[in-house]
Amino acid sequence: MELKLADSGTAFATRFRARRMLAALDYEPEVIDFEGVRSISHSFADEFLGKILQRAADRGRSVALINLEGKASETVEEMLRYRGLDDVQTRLAA
Repeated sequence: MELKLADSGTAFATRFRARRMLAALDYEPEVIDFEGVRSISHSFADEFLGKILQRAADRGRSVALINLEGKASETVEEMLRYRGLDDVQTRLAA
């Protein structure tokens, strides 16, 4: 299933918001689409994406991150390195 982040806004910040969005998510996305997302904070990326990607990695699955550009891409790549997920099967695609 695909998760379109822009359906929930264009700017994503805070661990609190990430926890709320995770709690409301009733499926495990195979694709996360960043089209229309202007910004994402390190704390949001770690709490939301980090947990989704870690769960997928623990199950031997990958999640495609698509339309990830600019500063948002840099933030997500930094989070992946910080969590040690930069070598898992996460597919970064524009």
